[in-house]
Amino acid sequence: MSTSDREALAASATATATPSEAAPESPPDYVLTGDTARILVVDDEKVIREILADFLSMEGYVVHAVEDGATALEELKRRSYNLVISDLKMPKMGGLDLIQKIAEESIPVLTVIMTGFGTVETAIEAMKKGAYDYILKPFKVEEVIHIVQRGLDR
Repeated sequence: MSTSDREALAASATATATPSEAAPESPPDYVLTGDTARILVVDDEKVIREILADFLSMEGYVVHAVEDGATALEELKRRSYNLVISDLKMPKMGGLDLIQKIAEESIPVLTVIMTGFGTVETAIEAMKKGAYDYILKPFKVEEVIHIVQRGLDR
């Protein structure tokens, strides 16, 4: 992938509509079509978002990336996703709060938490709140892809 392609991908991944720009009269796209899984990547670090989006796209998934939990929740209300991969600590709304909101709003999506600040306690808390799995940073992309495939096959 060329640098200009990566920059275009990053620009589209970080571009989000503000609530006032969202068309309230159009219904959310909750119908998943075809066999291609949709994955939402949530991380405040642009490099992590780009790496995950690139590799998951190469695996054939449809990937959208956003920079925080609040934006992710808005996106999940607009479109359906099979899986969310979310960082634990982010501005506005962190990964644990995102998982809790997903549960409260009964959004049918599998969640995976990743963090560079991992402890046994945070892993247990994430799993109790409904996370499917937990990934420690730095991670191997192959490990993430394996967890995604295992989760989607579930």
